[in-house]
Amino acid sequence: MTDHSTPTSPSDVTPPDRSWRILRTARRILRAAAWLLAAVLLLLAVSFLSFRFILLPNLDRLRPYLEQSLGDASGMAIKVGRIDGEWLWWAPVLTLHDVQVRPASRASAIRLSRVEVIPAWKSWLYLEPRLASLQLDDLQLALQRDRHGRLSLNGIALSGGKGDNRLLDWLLRQDSITLSLKQLSWHDQLLALPALRLEGLTLQLQDNWRGHRLQLRGRPDSPLLPGLLLDAGWQGAAVADWRQWQGDLTLAAGSGELSLLKRYWPTAPFAGQGRASSRLTAAFAEGRITALQGRWQVDDVSLALQRRDLPLPRLAGEVDYRSAAAGEHQLQASHLTLSGEFGPLLRDATVDANWHEQRGGRVQLSGVSLAGLWPVLQQRVTLLRELPLTALDGELANTRWQWQGPWRAPRDYRLSTAFRELRPTLSTSPTMQGGVNGGLNLAHDGGALSLSGQGLTLAWPQQLAEPLALQQLAGQLRWQRQGQGWQFTLPALRLQTPI
Repeated sequence: MTDHSTPTSPSDVTPPDRSWRILRTARRILRAAAWLLAAVLLLLAVSFLSFRFILLPNLDRLRPYLEQSLGDASGMAIKVGRIDGEWLWWAPVLTLHDVQVRPASRASAIRLSRVEVIPAWKSWLYLEPRLASLQLDDLQLALQRDRHGRLSLNGIALSGGKGDNRLLDWLLRQDSITLSLKQLSWHDQLLALPALRLEGLTLQLQDNWRGHRLQLRGRPDSPLLPGLLLDAGWQGAAVADWRQWQGDLTLAAGSGELSLLKRYWPTAPFAGQGRASSRLTAAFAEGRITALQGRWQVDDVSLALQRRDLPLPRLAGEVDYRSAAAGEHQLQASHLTLSGEFGPLLRDATVDANWHEQRGGRVQLSGVSLAGLWPVLQQRVTLLRELPLTALDGELANTRWQWQGPWRAPRDYRLSTAFRELRPTLSTSPTMQGGVNGGLNLAHDGGALSLSGQGLTLAWPQQLAEPLALQQLAGQLRWQRQGQGWQFTLPALRLQTPI
């Protein structure tokens, strides 16, 4: 029998209604969320009632248990004089009075008049005391380095002890720690330096899923360091593995006296008081600085040299440093300004350097002013003082130094520079008006000097009846090492005078 019915196209088929499945899934999600919310509220209610009617009246009885728990976690003997408590929204707040933290190796202890603690619920998950917040007020910290280079904080050794690392590691695991420092002192006995004391600082240490963050800020009541901001963030676990940490660091220091740095860097190449301010941002990994950017300004400082200090009224600029691997360095500096006692040495100068500590590298510099540099060189180089050249004006550009091997003892080197508007002033005749351009190339086995100029006037009364006008000057001098001596050649020299 033949079927004469019209076939149905796929587009005419009505799709099944799946809205009821979506509604059922939504009801399940809402029901689960409601049960979860009810469980959380029930847990908070039970916790609040237990704290209010069981723990709070018996806080003093729980003091030995709290001391033992904190002592086991930190590796220190901890004593608490009195405990007060209250409930704050979602967690209890405990206030500890007359707290003493005593290292096992010493009889003296760190005394804290008041400590505010908010326990964290995740203490049940990690089975150790975890704090959502720890706040210490009017804390006095004394950081010291002894004659053997060992660090200690208020008598607690920070290197070489198991319990010491346990305390620092436990502190790093807390959600938030805030310290209001009444006084922070640093005494370096290794360098036999006087103690440095700073006041009015606030320190905050936080830990979350992104890692650790440390902030230290304040305006210490000290002319050595009138303003300070330290903001560091890093990822890493134990303090003993600090070389595996990686993160970033921002340091901003006010216009403090450089004598602060001189105390802890006795061989620093500067003298006098002076003041400096800076803001630097750095990245670190594998126990070294991998990047550094920022700007700085130094006023009224002197560069310490053997014969005589070099006054530097102003030194400022911006820096960008990178280190992709250990031993590899890349440096770019811009807007460099350096003023000396005879005038500016750097005018909006730039530095571009790339080097390896063992294989060699290159440095390129521009913006060097010879007017302020030449008197400085004459004072310190005997050979230059014997020249009849009393002044040298002009500018060095594209100064480039390349070397192979360690920079202190290079196997090979190349130095090249270009100069513009070079105007020498001699103590005796002849004298020249106008500037000369050219370039200088130096190497361990030879070099070359090229000169070019236009519109020059040469005055030499003993030899010339009247000044000699030079429309054009061009020349080149080359020298090459030959055995124990040198060979000089003058391949080209061109002088053009008016007809």
